[in-house]
This record gives sequence, structure tokens and C-alpha cells, in this order.
Amino acid sequence: ISLFYANSHLVASATADIIDEYGDLTPGSYNSAKRSSEWPLWEKACDEELTGLDNQGTFNEESVPPRTHVLGSRWVFKRKRDKHHVTTRHKARLVVKGFQQIFGSEYNETYSPTPKMKCIKILLSLAAVHDWEIFQLDFENAFVHADLEELVYIRIPQGYTLKNPS
Repeated sequence: ISLFYANSHLVASATADIIDEYGDLTPGSYNSAKRSSEWPLWEKACDEELTGLDNQGTFNEESVPPRTHVLGSRWVFKRKRDKHHVTTRHKARLVVKGFQQIFGSEYNETYSPTPKMKCIKILLSLAAVHDWEIFQLDFENAFVHADLEELVYIRIPQGYTLKNPS
């Protein structure tokens, strides 16, 4: 595990590789994934993520105007497992370093709709009393369906090939 000193405290690096509860090493960065023996699977996961973002029209390739703040991004890797803890899928998510944004000029508010546990318990109780069926839904790239009012520029992520290099 990568460690470094920050403000005289020992801190684990956010890009350190992680050994999960099943003893598998999960890469903490794109470069670490490239060095992994599982690189073809991680590369496929990165390609699927970029394809999904592209299909949703999440981004455009553009030149950055002068004096524009450009945000960084990084890859987050995870293994999906079945009920027997066997890896069924390698997953990669491209995350923008939103903490680099400047309040007031690059965003004005943040909002993430999440239900309170009390509401979930009430719904589950009603379902039990009325013998309703409950279904779980998983939306691929659900966050990209929200519209932004602000323009956000990010650096080209590792592994992305420009379609219109200029």
C-alpha cells in the first residue's frame, strides 16, 4: 500500500492498490491497472465506460478557452461478484475531481436526491403488509442523465483516444 506524509500525518494514498476481502488486488489507478495481469479485463471495462458516456452525449471534444479552469479525472476500479464471491465482471468508472471546482463561478449548488432510511422502511413495511412484490433497478450511468447548466471542462482521461485531434 502506498503511503505518504501529509501535514506530518501518515496518510494512505487515494491511488494505492487495494487488496479486497477476498484477497484480490484491485488497482488504485489507471497505470496500476495497465501493469496488472488482468489488464485486458480492466481495459475492456474502461472502454465500456467511455462508450457509455459517449453514447449518452455526456461530453464533447473541444478546445479549452483561455483562462478556463480545467478539472482532472481519475479511474476507479471494482470487481463485481456473484453470490459465491466469484468475479463476474470488472468495472471501471471515470470520476471527475469535482472538489477542484470553484464555488460561485463553476457551480452554485449541489444536490443529490437520496431517500431517508425511514422512507425505505415505511415502503418495505407497506409491501410486506399488502404482499406487494419488490423489484430492484440498476441504471447504468444514471448520473449522466442530469442536465448541467454550467460548462465543465475536464482533462482528457487516461486511455481515451481523441476522435478529432487538432
